[in-house]
Amino acid sequence: MRRIKRRASYLSVIKYFYICRRLGLIEFIRQEVGRGKYPRRIYRVRAGMENDPRWSAPQAALYPETRWGGARYGKAVERGLVPRRVRPPRRAPGILPGMEEGVPRPKGLPPPFPHGTRRPKRTSKGKGEIQRKLQLG
Repeated sequence: MRRIKRRASYLSVIKYFYICRRLGLIEFIRQEVGRGKYPRRIYRVRAGMENDPRWSAPQAALYPETRWGGARYGKAVERGLVPRRVRPPRRAPGILPGMEEGVPRPKGLPPPFPHGTRRPKRTSKGKGEIQRKLQLG
C-alpha cells in the first residue's frame, strides 16, 4: 500500500483543482471573501462526473506520461518515444520581441531604446541642467 502525505501544501491543492478543472470534473460556482489575501473560490463536482474513473488519478489522466516516473520518462525521451519539449530561448531583461540582434529593421529607424533600457534612469539633477547638457551635446 502506498503512503500518502498527511498534509497537502497550498500549491499542490491549487494544482489538483487546476487539473480537475481541465479534465471537466469540477466547475467554478462563486467567489467569497477569504481569510487571507486570496479570495475563497467555491467549486462543485459536475453532474454525471461523480463516478468518473479519472478521479482515481487525475494527473495521470491529463498527462499520461507522468505514470512512467522521472527515470523511465527520461529514457523514453532519449530513445525518441516521447517528443522532447522545446522551450523558446530566453531574452535578456528589457529586450522585447523584435529587439533581438539580427532582426531586420527598416532603414532610418533608430533602435527602440538606444540607452539599453525601456526608460532612462532618473537622476537627482534638475530639469534645467539636463536640458542644457542635451543642447550642448
